[in-house]
Amino acid sequence: MRQMLLLFILPLLTFGQERVYRTEVDETPFRKLQIDQQKMHVSVSFQPQKGLVIGTVQIEFETFDLPIDSLWLDGVNMTFQKVFLNGKGVSYRLYNKGIALYPTEPLQPNTTYALWIDYRCTPQRGIFFVGWDDESGRAPKQIWTQGQGIDHRHWIPHVDAQNDKLITSLTVMFDKDFEVISNGKLLSKNDNQGEFMWRYAMTEPHSSYLIMLAIGEYDFFKQSSKSGIELTNYYYPDWQYRNKWTYFKNQEVFDFLEKEIGVPFPWQNYKQVPVMNFQHGAMENTGATIFGDFFCVDSISFNDNNYVWGNAHELAHQWFGNLVTANGSKDHWLHEGFATYYSALAVRHIFGEDEFRKTMQDAYRQAAQAEGQDFYPMAHGKAGSARFYKKGAWVVHMLRNELGEEVFREAVKKYLHAHAYGMVTTADLQQFLEDESGKDLDQFFKQWVYGSQIPQLTLQLEQKGRMVNVVVSQRLMENQKPFHLKIPLKIWSQAGLQHGLITMDGDTANYSFELEKGAKLIAVVPDPDFDIMA
Repeated sequence: MRQMLLLFILPLLTFGQERVYRTEVDETPFRKLQIDQQKMHVSVSFQPQKGLVIGTVQIEFETFDLPIDSLWLDGVNMTFQKVFLNGKGVSYRLYNKGIALYPTEPLQPNTTYALWIDYRCTPQRGIFFVGWDDESGRAPKQIWTQGQGIDHRHWIPHVDAQNDKLITSLTVMFDKDFEVISNGKLLSKNDNQGEFMWRYAMTEPHSSYLIMLAIGEYDFFKQSSKSGIELTNYYYPDWQYRNKWTYFKNQEVFDFLEKEIGVPFPWQNYKQVPVMNFQHGAMENTGATIFGDFFCVDSISFNDNNYVWGNAHELAHQWFGNLVTANGSKDHWLHEGFATYYSALAVRHIFGEDEFRKTMQDAYRQAAQAEGQDFYPMAHGKAGSARFYKKGAWVVHMLRNELGEEVFREAVKKYLHAHAYGMVTTADLQQFLEDESGKDLDQFFKQWVYGSQIPQLTLQLEQKGRMVNVVVSQRLMENQKPFHLKIPLKIWSQAGLQHGLITMDGDTANYSFELEKGAKLIAVVPDPDFDIMA
């Protein structure tokens, strides 16, 4: 299978000497924040047939070390009824993409302030009203959100920045016949003349793009993890018979990942909600994943398209992406690469080794195709999904093999604990891996994370009598430096099986061995366990 895969992949990478090697460098700075948002409470009601949001947002924030005379909030195409700063009206000017506030006196350094804003908007992104324009009345009616990367600014005025974490809460007034779901714990649900007022609240900070709201006609069932985390699984009432397959081994996936990662689940509870017309597979909102209802399968379609991988992927994000969050897009692989790899481990746990290999081989194919198109490294905002997800998973896999499972696991635990509810860069991860292993990983990160392309290798056998020499060559473009690789070999002869290792620091390397007298060579297999992205 390995050899067949190589023969299939190589045509995707046959640019050979026709291109001159280079690596694009992402010099985009992280967003520089004016203020540090601490808490945000959003109160909303809707006119769903019009797609109208009627809201109030309260933001508690702190200033940094310098006074500021104006303040910018992201908010696309909004109208404002009231804007208060510390309980007093404040001058402001509206723009298509936000609002600029002009306090009468500069905001003082290292001081806490409170904003209160009443607003309205008819957002085209960030929050979606599905089924409300169906004149036949047959389509289910839903409201759901999708904030990644910076789309919640379309329905909540605030500093919509990934690198600013805050504690959020949400109050929603809506028709009593609908279920309202959001992040955190449901604090109250009060009847108010045919409508219910729902109030949800988080206890720990997260990035605002992870705020979640879903409204629809749902029922739910609950489970509990071994660690005592409440798992609430929502479904359409007339699809109850699909729950066994939609949430296949849901609790087992949760327990496996919590044990494998080694850090307790970092949020109050965990919910999963299917929605209509979702343009992504699923979204890992903090403690409240939304997924496309096309994953609500029955026993027949389960084998063709099930939610197990997606379930594990979004759950892994609760640690990688939500608990520790990349400072910006150039480090996005720290979210997607880890979530993709841990979901592959969960697939192996549920379905076995063959399914794990199939998952990783598919990841290899997609990454190889991307590498044949351009020279973006994985640590670049324009690297694309195939690199962030698929190549990222391979890099995590190779790091785990390089360090050994136990050392890798301990390093990741310390990395998560040290940066819990904070921001990270690739350099932070590298530091923890090096500290725990005692290895210098500079070359590894230089070639796999900050460099582009996947190594192309050619293997030749040279035999003279009983002596066999295995020669591996790297196919390099002009200006391309060779990869440093360790390539394991399995060697079969009539005398049995033996193992070899080629350490490659240049464009060629070799490994020699002697056959036993009278024994014929049967096969030499490089990278027999498919552990190197080459």
